Amino acid sequence: MSSNGLVNCIEVEGVTVSFDGRTVLQDIHWSVPCGSAAGIIGPNGGGKSTLLRTLIGTVRPDKGTVRIMGRTGRPSPGLLSYVPQNEEIAWHFPVSVFDVVLQGRLGKKKWWERISPEDREAAMAAIRRVRLEEHAFRPIGDLSGGQRQRALLARAVAQDAQIILLDEPATGLDATAQHDLLEILDEMRDEGKTIVATTHDLDCLTDHFDSVLCLRGRVVCQGVPRETLTPETLSLVFGRHVAVFTEQGEVTMIEHT
Repeated sequence: MSSNGLVNCIEVEGVTVSFDGRTVLQDIHWSVPCGSAAGIIGPNGGGKSTLLRTLIGTVRPDKGTVRIMGRTGRPSPGLLSYVPQNEEIAWHFPVSVFDVVLQGRLGKKKWWERISPEDREAAMAAIRRVRLEEHAFRPIGDLSGGQRQRALLARAVAQDAQIILLDEPATGLDATAQHDLLEILDEMRDEGKTIVATTHDLDCLTDHFDSVLCLRGRVVCQGVPRETLTPETLSLVFGRHVAVFTEQGEVTMIEHT
């Protein structure tokens, strides 16, 4: 349970991860309350994606414990879904948006079970949820970057998991596509889903996330974005001077190399 009395969906206790003798994450302590949105920031190679893969169970920590909804071990598709980075997907593969989203139902089924009418309806409901119904049967490779990202989010929605992890969901999207994606994530959080996303877009954190974890191989700091993202903190995270300007109550971060 978190310090404010909320139940934690994610609890990471003393997690250390190494690859080929190199420590990528060291002694990570972090928790995410259910029904909240948590952002993860840090430099390239700072361990953001590794932390997500540790949560979904594809990376095993050398030390420490990960609990998803109070349980250790690899989480079931009903507990947690994962939206990978755009570049991890073979977009040229000839499948429709509907086919991709329907894959989100497979994790809930036994190997001998067939796709049911209920699965198909759940896939269409997920497509409507991310506002892609007019593109449902188009080849996914024909979509724009923002539409592709929403299709991947719809696949996660079709799993009906409590927790949704997203790895750099806004990378490569224009301002309108980013706004549309963040608006959908806000709505899902308000409906009770737990959202965790890595990001390089510091501007979105204060408006769309309840907490932020700052990683540089270890936890540099964590807390409420508006209080946590100071010039001093960001300099420690990114290893360079960062200016923070407040305009009409909003925080804008400008990195100086």
